[in-house]
Parts: sequence; C-alpha cells; structure tokens
Amino acid sequence: MHEKKGGSTMKGLIDKTSRTGSGLILFWLLMLLMPGAANAVDVSGIISTDSTWTAANSPYIVTGNILVSSGVTLTVEPAVSVKFNGYYYIRVDGELIANGAAAAPITFTSNLTTPAPGDWKEINFKDSSIDAVIDANDNYLSGGIINHVVVEYGDGILIEDSYPYISNN
Repeated sequence: MHEKKGGSTMKGLIDKTSRTGSGLILFWLLMLLMPGAANAVDVSGIISTDSTWTAANSPYIVTGNILVSSGVTLTVEPAVSVKFNGYYYIRVDGELIANGAAAAPITFTSNLTTPAPGDWKEINFKDSSIDAVIDANDNYLSGGIINHVVVEYGDGILIEDSYPYISNN
C-alpha cells in the first residue's frame, strides 16, 4: 500500500511538472515569436548624457515625458520601436538622431491595446535643438534628423524655430 501511494504521488508530481514544463516552453516560444517583448525598456525623464536606443533592446516604452537636454544627443537606431504608455512627449532641446532605413524604419507609436489617434502627444523640436546641416545638394550631414520614421497615433512632430532634417516618412 505504501509503495502504491508513493507511486501515485510521484505520478502526480510528474504530471504537474510536465504541465509546468509545457507552460514554460510555450512562454519561451511566444517570447521568440514576439521580438523584443522580453527586452522592453521603460524610459522617461531627463536624458542628460548622450544615449543610444538600440534595436537589441527595443521596444522602448515611454512611461512619462522625456527631455533630451541641451548639448545631449539621443540616437535611435533603425528598427527601434518607441511605444508611448500615455499622453507623453519627447522634447528635444539637444539633438535627436532618428535615422532609420527603408528596410528597418523607426516607429513612434501607442502602447495601448487598441491604439487610436491622439494616444500620445508629440516629438517637439525646441529652438535650442541642434539644427540639421545639409550640403549643396540637400544631403544630410549632421544635426537633428527624422528619416525613415513612422509616427502614428500621436499628435505628430512640433517644430519650434528649429530645423531638423525630415525625410522619407
């Protein structure tokens, strides 16, 4: 009797372990199918040193207003997704380099389950932001840039007495 009871308990443990193991396998498969979901980075507040938002750490979840300080550069790599969790903005007093690629655009979008226009505020280039520098053929050389970027479900890009380079959007 004692052995049977022990056997029954062991079977129960194996069954529970199998179900838990299957659940873990399913969880990791879903994480692999949703690129970046396990790597999401919450961002908000003042960016006071040069920073780069990488595709490897994407998506970036905006959980509060962001200020890119004067003299500071925020670089957003191609294929990065920036998702806003509310009516927040990115204010650029320094430099924003969002230089995506046709095959790997940068996306600024809502993080809500059912996104709608106006879910987040804007990207705001202030007069103190670093203006773009272009050559005689209008090719970008340096400074603020929004290139191959999708801006959706927000109020857009506000430019106040500044001159970022905006192309292919």
